[in-house]
Amino acid sequence: MHKWDVQQRIRDFEERIPPIFSEELKEYMVEGGFFTGPASAGHHGAFEGGNFWHSRMVAMLLREYTDRLGLEWERPESPEIIG
Repeated sequence: MHKWDVQQRIRDFEERIPPIFSEELKEYMVEGGFFTGPASAGHHGAFEGGNFWHSRMVAMLLREYTDRLGLEWERPESPEIIG
């Protein structure tokens, strides 16, 4: 799973996130290392792309909990934005 290259991570992100993420924001995330950087220096997600994987899992779990528990957000896309 963690063997995806940066282009695969970006494609997955684009398929999962709401359309409120502008191209400028996505470019900022690419340039800032969101898709390539680790989530931490020596703990969970301490590998290339770990930040993306951690954020992806948070968003997926928030979406699952939202659906399972019937939660309502002020903005329906909040689980993906928070993740």
